[in-house]
Amino acid sequence: MKLVTYLHDGKKAVGVLTTDGAAARPLPFADMNALIDSPREQLSAAVDAAEKAGTALALSEVTLLAPIPRPRQDVICLGINYKAHAAEAEKYNAEAFKKERPIPI
Repeated sequence: MKLVTYLHDGKKAVGVLTTDGAAARPLPFADMNALIDSPREQLSAAVDAAEKAGTALALSEVTLLAPIPRPRQDVICLGINYKAHAAEAEKYNAEAFKKERPIPI
């Protein structure tokens, strides 16, 4: 399941891509934060209902936006968040990982 935020007719909306990735099915959430906050069962029911309704907008009809246009908190991604990843990364670029790390960062 690939969730998207898109612009259609001047309005932002949340949707789920069809299995072939060619269209977005609208979902009944105000924005991606509301979707994230909803119970998992509610999301599953909304996706099922969207598929049964058959309504889909071709990607050529919409403008894809950032998935979460206004995250509630910073999104932090670390490439070396586990010691095993550091060891694996060292195989490819030892210079960047010379400093020994006793704990994950």
